[in-house]
Amino acid sequence: MSQRLRALVCALLAIFALCRVLPAQEPAQEPIQEIVEVESIDEIESQDLPIPAAPERSYILLFDYPSYGSLSEMEKLRAAVESWIGQLRPEDAVAVASYYGNELLLQQDFTRDHKALAGAIDDAIQGRSHEGTPPEDPAYSLLAQLPQRDEMSPRTRNFYGLLQVFADLAGSIPGAKNLVIFSKGFGRSRPAEVVGGPEMGLAGAAAITGSPILEKYQTDRNLYDVTAEALRTSGIHLFPVDMATDYRDTYPMAGVMSRLAAETGGRYFYPVDDALEVFERIAEIAPGNTRQDNRREAVAGGGPKGSSDSRE
Repeated sequence: MSQRLRALVCALLAIFALCRVLPAQEPAQEPIQEIVEVESIDEIESQDLPIPAAPERSYILLFDYPSYGSLSEMEKLRAAVESWIGQLRPEDAVAVASYYGNELLLQQDFTRDHKALAGAIDDAIQGRSHEGTPPEDPAYSLLAQLPQRDEMSPRTRNFYGLLQVFADLAGSIPGAKNLVIFSKGFGRSRPAEVVGGPEMGLAGAAAITGSPILEKYQTDRNLYDVTAEALRTSGIHLFPVDMATDYRDTYPMAGVMSRLAAETGGRYFYPVDDALEVFERIAEIAPGNTRQDNRREAVAGGGPKGSSDSRE
């Protein structure tokens, strides 16, 4: 055996002897992870944001701008409405709109998101346009039924047409809808005294000035019955909130809105000494979609707060 071969054999024998002496090492193991059963995505989402099949109550807040008075009055109204929103049931859905001059602006479709509502309310009170969040349920959507501006503008020149537009928008939405209107326009000022004296009347003043702002508060007996029927058919309950501060300042629409409220199962509110108290009263008597409400209370009596007052 050659010297090189002998060295190779000795090396192999040494390696074999060393392997017999050293303990065998087990292969490295991955750390054991606990297996946790994960719920489905639908179950997780339902726990984080419980959304019932239908809102318990649906409110449409309509702000007639500009008719609130000073900036401080606007701020008080905004704070009161937002406080009221915070007290609603989690199942209640709210939509927000404004009536700017003669144009209807729909700031927020029906939603339960109070943060989204706060931004929409702030813009609506100031007469600004607002891009709201999509509706949570396509079946509860006003925007889906909103006509084009050219088609809608002739209809919103007065309060009758405005209410009929809301009847059309809400007609396909299931259940009762509570339309709450904040305005001083029902009984706010006496423009006739500026134009031609009290004997001219509001209609004469509007005819001379040609002001669409004045014309939208005119009464029309031919339109009353059509409007009342449209509101009833669509399931809208009317809650006009008259923000006027002087009972001597009156538009004819005060009496009209009071009667429409009574005929639709709503309530006309004047005077508004405490806005939040009035809004809480609305939440108490507004009909809901999932339970039977004893909503047709006596309209007469009950004092000035929360009372129905024709103001004619």
